[in-house]
Formats: sequence, structure tokens, C-alpha cells
Amino acid sequence: MGRIIVLSGPSGAGKGSVITPVLAKFPTIHLALSATTRPKRSGESDGTHYFFKTDAEFNQLIQDDAFLEWCHVHKHRYGTLKNTVHTTIQTGHHSLIEIDTQGFKKVRQHCDPLSIFIAPPSLEALAERLTKRQTETPQDIESRLAVAKVELESQGDYAYTIINVDLAEAQHQLTQILEKELI
Repeated sequence: MGRIIVLSGPSGAGKGSVITPVLAKFPTIHLALSATTRPKRSGESDGTHYFFKTDAEFNQLIQDDAFLEWCHVHKHRYGTLKNTVHTTIQTGHHSLIEIDTQGFKKVRQHCDPLSIFIAPPSLEALAERLTKRQTETPQDIESRLAVAKVELESQGDYAYTIINVDLAEAQHQLTQILEKELI
């Protein structure tokens, strides 16, 4: 059986930038796509970046008990589909779930995942990153920073914390953790 790996951190901490090149080094780790009710961003496609769902479709998935976890995050809902994760781990591969701290708490109720928190070097650096990516309004950035303050308080619940000051160093640290825990 494979393991469930949870990667969390505030929006803008660099989770995707840290994990994407590292995944190429670990062919037995598969990223579990989340379902979401948020609209697609430019360049995103259904089934590649997320499973984009309408509110009605998401409600039906909740009713069908299809989620390992789901949460309201930044005005939208996100969830991890059970079948995606279970299919992966039953084949002996590992399922990486990129979720927020609320989702991690729910996953921990069902299993003991390998847990890794990606933190920004500071809230100021996080605000700068969110502004630079130009995908949120100033009000959305304020909201994300308020949520980040709360999320940062729960990093002690994770087995590992990586402070993403330098992207290459953060990727190296993640590689070391995965080699130690999975090989």
C-alpha cells in the first residue's frame, strides 16, 4: 500500500512551485487533483489542474460521500475525491494531496498521512507574492493574508515544515523529506 502525503501552506507560499519539479523525481507519487467550485484561471483546464464543478455538482458529490475531505476556502469549495486517492494507494503508489489546514485536520481523522507544511518567510513576503501573481483583487489578497495568519499557527501540527525563502532550497528540503520517508 502507498501512503497519503499532505502538503499544506497559505495561498501564495509556493506549494505548487516547490512540489512540481520534485514530483518528476518520484514517479510513484501522484498528485491527487482537487475538485473545486472556483472558476478556471487563464491556462487551466478541467481534469489537469482541478476537477471544476458547479455548486450543484459539488453538492451531489457531498451527498454521495465522495470526498475524503472538503472545505470552504476563499469563497469557494475544494475537496479531495476518495476514489482518486484510494485507487493510487491501492496500487502501491503514494497520493499527494495539496490542501489547506482545515482539510488536513479532516484527513487526519481517517488516517495518519505524511504531513508537510510550506511556509512563507514572512507575511510581508507572502503579500508581495500574492500581489505579483496578479490573480486576486486587493480585497482578496487581504482576505488570503488574514487566513494565512491562522494557517501559520497550525504548522506545528505537521511532521515537517519547510520555510520557502529560496525556491531551490525548499525543493531540496522536500526531496530529502520524501527520500527519508518513502524510500
